[in-house]
Amino acid sequence: MKDKLWSISIVVLTALALIAFGLIAFGVIGGGAASKTPRTLSINGTGVVYVSPDLATINLGVGIERPEVKDALAESNQVIEEIRLALAEYGVAEADVQTTNFSVYPMTNYEFDGPEQTTTYRVDNTVTVEVRDIEKLGEILDAAVEAGANSIYGIQFGVADRESAYNQALDLAVENASQRAATLAEAGGARLGDLQSMSTQFGGSGYPVMYMEAASIGGSGQVPVSPGTLEIRVEVNVVYAID
Repeated sequence: MKDKLWSISIVVLTALALIAFGLIAFGVIGGGAASKTPRTLSINGTGVVYVSPDLATINLGVGIERPEVKDALAESNQVIEEIRLALAEYGVAEADVQTTNFSVYPMTNYEFDGPEQTTTYRVDNTVTVEVRDIEKLGEILDAAVEAGANSIYGIQFGVADRESAYNQALDLAVENASQRAATLAEAGGARLGDLQSMSTQFGGSGYPVMYMEAASIGGSGQVPVSPGTLEIRVEVNVVYAID
């Protein structure tokens, strides 16, 4: 009987010890969880800078279709060389002219009034050109057409010092976010504290000149070009502590 009571006492004491340990652990953990969570304010800011483009990237080239593949290749190569020479006359460096497409493929032509068919060969050769003197862009396009280019497309305008414009927009975005945060905190009866975190997203857009068929612009004088303006946009998200 005494042994049984002793066993029961040990079990009870063990249970009480475990409960006490659990309460202590819970008190430690619970105390941490119950600690005051810092209040924060998260808000976005926007900065926009408009700049005038000072460079342009254009894709231009030639498409030749002939009965013999060697004739199409020879004529395509000749036209591309003429285009390169024309570009050089306007100060376009050789390093700013890069081949971006070269393809040769057969074209099957069917006769509508009979079973006969013929095969010709088409050669497409395209180069991407970086124009750093944007004031000459219209003359350069016209000269390329005169040299034999029969496709011009994908004209994109840009700025050489894009990083400087980005930094200006970033400063404006941070300032905008700070002003918004101060206004919002005041409206909510809080006091703005230290900056906790910041993230940013960069954007921007230009206004490209759309695809132009050489046949529609050749022989009509200098090609009219409107670079427009470029928008450099930065979005920031900031988080402040508030009291």
